[in-house]
Amino acid sequence: MTATPVSKEEVRLLAIQIGVREAARRLGLSEDRVRQWSSRYDWFTQSPKTQTVTTVTKPSVALMDELSENGNETKIKLSRYAKKQAEHLATKGKLKDHLAFKNIASGAGSLHGWDESKQGNQFTLNVLNVGSFGVTVGDQDAEP
Repeated sequence: MTATPVSKEEVRLLAIQIGVREAARRLGLSEDRVRQWSSRYDWFTQSPKTQTVTTVTKPSVALMDELSENGNETKIKLSRYAKKQAEHLATKGKLKDHLAFKNIASGAGSLHGWDESKQGNQFTLNVLNVGSFGVTVGDQDAEP
């Protein structure tokens, strides 16, 4: 019967998984030999290895993606709810339900951006009272 060469790396992996005694027994090796290898090569001591962690996305970007995804799902679900409630109020609504209709319309308007179209048409006109600063408009003494 010829002996098969044993890879110490394979023995190390097995010893880490199931223990030195069990690894030696299953491989047909002396328990003392496997224990000496584990001691000599520090199989069970965790050496401080510095590894750089590379991430595909930054945590802040992942969080923003999650919030965006949740926002989209929320919009879809609220939109479906508003649609169902609007259908219900349109078919079976009573005059006393006007507050519910107002709330649904307001929520749907915020959700779908119906109010944004009105904001684009608004403008502000600021008038400066030039006379209060002692400035006259037009040059009265200027020669033509």
